Amino acid sequence: MARHLVMALLSSGGWRVRITDVGPDATLQPYENDGLLGAALRDGRATYISADVSKLDQLTKGVDTVFHTAAPDPTNNDFQLHYKVNVEGTKNVIQACQTCKVKALIYTSTSGVVFDGVDGLFGVDESTPYPDKLICSSADKVVSLVSRCVH
Repeated sequence: MARHLVMALLSSGGWRVRITDVGPDATLQPYENDGLLGAALRDGRATYISADVSKLDQLTKGVDTVFHTAAPDPTNNDFQLHYKVNVEGTKNVIQACQTCKVKALIYTSTSGVVFDGVDGLFGVDESTPYPDKLICSSADKVVSLVSRCVH
C-alpha cells in the first residue's frame, strides 16, 4: 500500500515525499527505477531513509504531513513483533509528530479492528464503533489497540 501512496503523492505533483523503511536502501523494480519513483529519488522530490519505526529520532523534522503505513506482514502471527511495530512504533511516530509540530498524521489501519465476526463490513469509516469482542488475528488485535490510541 505504501508504494501506491508514494506514487499517488508524486503523481499529483504537489508533494515532496520522504520514504522511511527498515531496509538499508530503497529496492526498486526496473520499471520503478526507470519511472516516476526512480526519477523522484534522483532529483530530490523523494528521499529514502532507513529507520526502525520503533526507534525514531527526528525523522519528522521539517515535515507537514505524516502518512503512517508501517506494519509487519499480517500473516506472521507473532504478537510481540506486531506489538513492537504497531504499538511502540506508532507511539514513537505520534511523539515525533508532536515534537516536530507536524500538522497532520494520517494513520492507516485495517478493517479487522471493527469486524465483529458476524456482520459484513460495508460503508465503514472512522466513526464505526469497535466491537466488544475482537474476532481477529494477533496483528488485528494489536492494530485495534493502536487505532483506539490514534483515533
